[in-house]
Amino acid sequence: MLKEEELDTLKALQNPIWVYDVERFRIHWANEQAMSFWEAESAAELYSRDFSENMSEAIYTLLKNDLKGFRNGKEHTQWWTLFPKQKRKEVYCHYSGILLNDGRVAMLAQVVVTKELLETELSIHSSTTIASLWDNDGYLKSANPMFIEIYGKKKMRFADLFFSEHQAHEVWSTALEVREHEVELYLPTVHGSRWYGLQIRVNQTKDGNQFVLRQYDVTERKQRELEHRQLAVIDPLTKLSNRYGLMKRLEEMIDRGAAFSLFFIDLDNFKTINDYYGHNQGDRLLNILAERLSFRFSEASCIARLGGDEFLIADLVVDHADLDGMAKNLMQAICEPFMLEELGELQISASVGIVRFPEDGFIIDDLLRHADAAMYSAKGRGKSQYIYFSKQMSDEVNRRHRMRQLLSKAICDEEFSANFSPVVDTYQQGIVAYESALTWTNAELGVISADEFYPVAKECGMAALIGFMGLEQSCQGLMKFNRKGLNYQLLISISSSQLFGGNFVASLKKLLNTIECSPESIIIALNEAHLADPKADLFVLHQLRELGVNLLAEGFGAGRSSLSLLQQVPVTHIKLDRQLVEDIETSSHSVVRAALSMSTSMGLVVIAEGVTRETQLQKLQGLGCYICTGSLFKEAPESNLYNQLDPSVGARFTLPLRDDLP
Repeated sequence: MLKEEELDTLKALQNPIWVYDVERFRIHWANEQAMSFWEAESAAELYSRDFSENMSEAIYTLLKNDLKGFRNGKEHTQWWTLFPKQKRKEVYCHYSGILLNDGRVAMLAQVVVTKELLETELSIHSSTTIASLWDNDGYLKSANPMFIEIYGKKKMRFADLFFSEHQAHEVWSTALEVREHEVELYLPTVHGSRWYGLQIRVNQTKDGNQFVLRQYDVTERKQRELEHRQLAVIDPLTKLSNRYGLMKRLEEMIDRGAAFSLFFIDLDNFKTINDYYGHNQGDRLLNILAERLSFRFSEASCIARLGGDEFLIADLVVDHADLDGMAKNLMQAICEPFMLEELGELQISASVGIVRFPEDGFIIDDLLRHADAAMYSAKGRGKSQYIYFSKQMSDEVNRRHRMRQLLSKAICDEEFSANFSPVVDTYQQGIVAYESALTWTNAELGVISADEFYPVAKECGMAALIGFMGLEQSCQGLMKFNRKGLNYQLLISISSSQLFGGNFVASLKKLLNTIECSPESIIIALNEAHLADPKADLFVLHQLRELGVNLLAEGFGAGRSSLSLLQQVPVTHIKLDRQLVEDIETSSHSVVRAALSMSTSMGLVVIAEGVTRETQLQKLQGLGCYICTGSLFKEAPESNLYNQLDPSVGARFTLPLRDDLP
């Protein structure tokens, strides 16, 4: 605690500082800034002022309590309303104790800032101290002007400060028990309800207990806290619950022991809407969908937006029949057209995964992970449908999670390898090309196909790197064949993200130059997904053709996808859809004939995919389709056997090509 003889060290400070003798109602000492603040004619005039004249008993008791705290080393900072020469001044002051030369303790007051200098929410009128004194029976004995201003001059009971007798009794009894009590409550006043911080101290007097109440208006702060709390659980775009809000709600439901179901919703191809029409239109669609879900499922326990285009509905419905009905209503609500300004009518679909608590998991994270797995299963089965979680999906989720963990290490350890299957000219009875597919061989997970690991790599941002590794290995493998006198081509699929990533043509050209591989020996397979990609740049495809690279349209005969490719892309090859080849012995005969006729007129090479039976091959040959792929033909040697390959092996052969087939 500061001592009186040390006051000279405070004279140089630029803010008002004074010593108030609480027991004698006098200012004991003041610096020049304090003299100005109190509008004193001189130090003697200021020190002679008697502050007891206008001081309420409540304020005096409050200050006496502060002195007790100062003796114990306590300090505090608060807003206070002072009246130098009857002029109201609101100041933010720091209060501490000072030991006077006569051994008594006084109050050292230091003005931190005045309302005039600080125009912020902290300086509002209601943030100053409100003081009142109450007797043992709960009746008001004394109050300062701020208290009278917000409650009026009528005689009051302590309970009148609160909304209910019960609330008042709880505060009163707690203060009586602990002697000092602090709490923040929403209280009524003559100017409307406000939030107040209450500090209650119980003093023992000869007349019994005396309750000293100090109040601070904390409404602005509480409103900010409530807003921040709201922001913490509410999605700012849709005003639905966010992920954190959902988690809190699910915790409450689990704590109650309630059985419930979760509907995990992911909009199909929503990225295309954002990329084609802009994020403003995408956000507008999400808002309309949120409003629609809130209206259609108003009885649901929680509707949340998890982020992006993912939503989740939690509901107490658990009966399978009721779940089916709700799921169908949900799909219908999503598929109904949306009216967007400037765009008009737009229709979307969604994939939905459904889980039940506690059948599908006891922990929230497990439930969400299982719902996510069911949703991805719905996407894998063609989208625009709902699927219930099963144990098999859990195994798939765990496997996908493990792939994420091992992916980086797999790249460093070179666990990815190109595998080749032959493209056969059955008329010449020789291999004309090899189709390359990248596989991941892991000691823990086994052999993983590109169809399985590529979506995971895409999520982790490693798809382009792995894709280029596959391209590099495939080209190097091709050159190992061709250096032995074999003139093969390489058929390879390139993802749209890699193909249109920005520098694919330059990277491919550099790679081919490095390994001395001819661009004409490369055939890049394209499908409708490439054209559907918003980043698709047809100029890139024309650049590839100018370089000499061949382009192949996959899935020909399956809908209009291949026709779109033929109209927009300078393709050199087409690959008949696998289903056409499967049905060639029964129903697709005329379609294949038409495809062959058209391709011949356009000068395109036709490849039949998925030939597994000799009867299929005979039908294709009868129609004039001789170039084929499929399990009927022998596979190429493994990548690590390239150096042992005899130039004559696999170049020509006699049908049947596989003797292990019936």
